Amino acid sequence: FHVGYYCDEFALVNPKPCPTGRYSTSLKAKSSGVCQECPSGKTSLPGSRECSCPLGYFASSDDVCSPCAIGSYRAILDPTQGCNDCLKGKYSDVSGTAICFDCAIGKYADMTGAVECLTCPDGKSSFEEGSTECENCPDGYFGLNGMCEICPAGRYNANEGMAFCRICDAGSISSEGSLSCTSC
Repeated sequence: FHVGYYCDEFALVNPKPCPTGRYSTSLKAKSSGVCQECPSGKTSLPGSRECSCPLGYFASSDDVCSPCAIGSYRAILDPTQGCNDCLKGKYSDVSGTAICFDCAIGKYADMTGAVECLTCPDGKSSFEEGSTECENCPDGYFGLNGMCEICPAGRYNANEGMAFCRICDAGSISSEGSLSCTSC
């Protein structure tokens, strides 16, 4: 028998866990009556010996459950576990959360504990979710508001990391994504 479990007349071989929201500190318990309800504001996993604050909350010094601050989270029901800062590339803009969210493409978070993601500067983008930095837009593209877009026909860009595409001179043409213009 284990703490957090009990054996009734139907479970002599395989002990049953106390259900979610209940706990037991008794060893060799013989009925579900030993499973006590968690105090208000706390919860437990099946088979627990103690209760914990719900995900996204932590126990303060007076054992009251308080929400994790914005920029942090708590994802496991462990009474000894506090809140953790969101990792780089992630953010949390609400308190009391169990997860942090990936920064969207075109945005980044280069520090832990972010409450929002920053937009990449012009000429740059982050090319995947959860980025910690921005990269230059490639040749033939330009970047505004964190997004790289292909230079349209009649314009060109021979340099990476540019915020605009140059217009072809009169008598010259270019196709979409060109690095230069050619004479007509």
